[in-house]
Amino acid sequence: MSLVPQYIQNEDGAVTVEASIISFIMLTLTIAAFEICYGFFQWNTAQQSARIGARLASTTQSISPKLETMTGLENGAQPGDPMPDYVDICDGASGSCSAGGFNESAFDEIVFGPDNDGVCGDTAKARRGICDVYGGVSPENVEIEYRSSGLGRAGNPASPAPIITVTLKDLEFDFAVLRYFTSENLRTMPTIRVSVVAEDMRSGA
Repeated sequence: MSLVPQYIQNEDGAVTVEASIISFIMLTLTIAAFEICYGFFQWNTAQQSARIGARLASTTQSISPKLETMTGLENGAQPGDPMPDYVDICDGASGSCSAGGFNESAFDEIVFGPDNDGVCGDTAKARRGICDVYGGVSPENVEIEYRSSGLGRAGNPASPAPIITVTLKDLEFDFAVLRYFTSENLRTMPTIRVSVVAEDMRSGA
């Protein structure tokens, strides 16, 4: 007579246990795949919004007052000479530009679109701003840099043609499930930068 208790030898339900384990693994993999695809979609949409912002920044009024008033005639330069080197970074979080001043209306037009309604959402293509394309963007996430490109001529007024870089920073992936299982660093999108040359964009507008 076997000394092993009968309930230990009973294999009823073994298939159910195995199926439960496999189902859990498959469900986990499915959720992970969905979240990765959704994260890639958000990343791609954010990049597209930065492109929209760069185009707007290159075809609308400068956020930097310096670019509106500079002549490039300092240090003995003559009209028609190449523009001197310059860099001005305008940060939406601080509401200021590194060279001083900040055109808030021009900045809002880039973030909210030409309608400048202060609202993010679906709108006509010609009226889209950064946050109309990707709603996860707020003014605090946007930084716009104006840097000399070697193009443009000194004069009064000057004709600067800067390289404009739109940076989206501190954005977070909007995960449905992984948000509860990942650290804040893993939920933060890599910084997105898109650069255009203002003169090139104006000629193609």
